[in-house]
Amino acid sequence: MSAKNKSRDLSCYLSDQVLRAPHALALTDGDTTYDYLALGKKVETLAETLRTVIQKKHGRVGVYLSDKMVVFLAMLAIFKADLVYVPIDVHLPIERCRYIIKDSDLAYVITDDKNLYALIDGDAKLLYLDACGLSGFDNFPLDAEFQEKSKRVEIDDDPDKIAYILYTSGSTGNPKGVEMSHRAILNLIDYQLESDALFGVPMRTLQFASPGFDVSCQEVLSSLACGGELVIIPDDVRKDTSLLFEFIHHQKIERGFLPYSVLQTLAIEYERRSDFNQGYLKHLITAGEQLLMTKEISGWLTQLGCRLINHYGPTETHVVTTYTSDLPFSSWPYRAPIGTPIFNVVALVLDASLNVCSTGTEGELYIGGVCLAKGYINLPDESASKFVVLDRGGAQLERFYRTGDIAELNEEGDLLYKGRRDTQVKLNGYRVELGEVEARLKTSKSVKESIAVVKQLGESSDENILIAFVVLNNTVPQESLNIVELPANSLADVLGVLPDFMVPKRIYSISRIPLTNNGKLDRRIIDQELESMINVSTLVFDEKQSLVADLFSRLLKTSVVSVDSNFFELGGNSLLAIKFIKLLEDERSVRINLTRFLRNPTVSYTASLI
Repeated sequence: MSAKNKSRDLSCYLSDQVLRAPHALALTDGDTTYDYLALGKKVETLAETLRTVIQKKHGRVGVYLSDKMVVFLAMLAIFKADLVYVPIDVHLPIERCRYIIKDSDLAYVITDDKNLYALIDGDAKLLYLDACGLSGFDNFPLDAEFQEKSKRVEIDDDPDKIAYILYTSGSTGNPKGVEMSHRAILNLIDYQLESDALFGVPMRTLQFASPGFDVSCQEVLSSLACGGELVIIPDDVRKDTSLLFEFIHHQKIERGFLPYSVLQTLAIEYERRSDFNQGYLKHLITAGEQLLMTKEISGWLTQLGCRLINHYGPTETHVVTTYTSDLPFSSWPYRAPIGTPIFNVVALVLDASLNVCSTGTEGELYIGGVCLAKGYINLPDESASKFVVLDRGGAQLERFYRTGDIAELNEEGDLLYKGRRDTQVKLNGYRVELGEVEARLKTSKSVKESIAVVKQLGESSDENILIAFVVLNNTVPQESLNIVELPANSLADVLGVLPDFMVPKRIYSISRIPLTNNGKLDRRIIDQELESMINVSTLVFDEKQSLVADLFSRLLKTSVVSVDSNFFELGGNSLLAIKFIKLLEDERSVRINLTRFLRNPTVSYTASLI
């Protein structure tokens, strides 16, 4: 258990490296590179500006920036200034950004967007980059003077002060803001350093996660804590498996925090790209979805000689359990355990009566300890229902988070993730409350009833797609379901406020919502109806197009009736795309340019690549 000085916050990792290794490289985006001394000065300059402008202690500061480098400078400066970091992803729909700004009651928003005033719906003020001093960093103190100042920093030692607020999908129709403390993240980073020597080795670390995800904070702070260099990935590279594969090689990336779906796509790409030797990767950490130890991942990591660690934790706790093994990857369980709790964290598997489940028995996973978020802002009832107090027989009652995840403890003492029994799902690594999608659909004047479901296209969450069924107001109830697929832009007016990953890939009108005797959705009937609708119209395709259309249909379980049918509009994603390319290459013994396919994934263009 960590016994570090309590008077610390998340700014300490950068301050320590400024003193320890000032000229080691700290952060790069390919165009600009900072060593720790230069980074420390930039962060301090912005922090001083924020302290001067924002008089409110622990005030909330939004960050709405297109430049990732500046996003993380701002994040570190906000920590340094003892304020609260609220990232707002510039790729989110405007309505969602506006909601976050208003709901979090931001004091200021740091931005490079002159049009952001259109988003403001509250009292937040804007700090443009020029006003923040980010455009001119020439008036630095001398190196020695700055380093001496770094030794004298006074830190508010409130153990529960808030570090950041992250928004996650909410079941009521709006996202909910989770308040996370400095202490919780310090505990995680300290655990990493003390439990695994490899976390203490300075490495070139890939910055992959979007700023709105807690993993992005973990990437930055883990790299700073060990004196490594964080390498920011361009957005176009992050979305293209071939470019990502090459980027990791050319940039000599040694450590990465990557979800299972990305590991799987890279492993398949490794099989396709014998011309590349990815010998630099030493340390991979995965989280966000169930890790499946596929033969592709096992083979790739074995060739690399790389260490793999599986992390688990929802936004409300961040990482709370971890699993790794010294066994060969081929001997890992196919569904990898989520492991054992990190220090200062308690993980309990409880039954409906709140009794601890015996080994091998499924129950709901409850998490307690310093990892817990303060709660959801402006949602006291939901906070009370999810963050509960339990009597474990000690001198005091203890606070726990009800994860909603079903788990069991195996004979080896590791926790196994078994799924969920509610309407929260994972899609491509994103957490989605189906209730939020359904609530949004019901705001349409043409919709009487709605239901959102996940259609399984494979065994992992990244081979699933989101589908919606709506009963329109003019529908006459009848025994037959009369399922009809609606045009792709149907209900775009109400769905446009959702992030892309929450927008259903397919929307069907239906005469009624079929229910079982228990009042639950009858998925069997719906699956049967959808399967009967699948067809490939061979009349409109030539021989190569017919092959492509057939593979589209097999992978995505949908009809393909046009040469203009688009793989992603039909429900495809990056993992399914690389699987499709591999199938096509094996079928025709050809090499397909993945990047070209991703830029124009239609039946006709793909057929021209054969």
